[in-house]
Amino acid sequence: MKLYAFQNKKTKKLVTGTDFSMYPHRQIFSEYSRPIFLTEKEVYKLNYALENELHHRMINLKNYDLVECELSVIKRVCKKEIDKIINGESK
Repeated sequence: MKLYAFQNKKTKKLVTGTDFSMYPHRQIFSEYSRPIFLTEKEVYKLNYALENELHHRMINLKNYDLVECELSVIKRVCKKEIDKIINGESK
């Protein structure tokens, strides 16, 4: 599955959010949050969806790239492993 994200050109970090409390809005790069993903439909097929996202988040393409990401399933996580994660036990 192809997804698209915004990546800072200098740091190569993916945008995980936007701080709307400041003007101009600032992008957030958190290691603990997932990146903001756009679908192929949002990027190519919906009229103005990408343009609206850029405008809404005040993302300037001089400083950010739109990058294509590939999402794939690596392995199934079993119930025991989920319980360990919930209980804070290491692998």
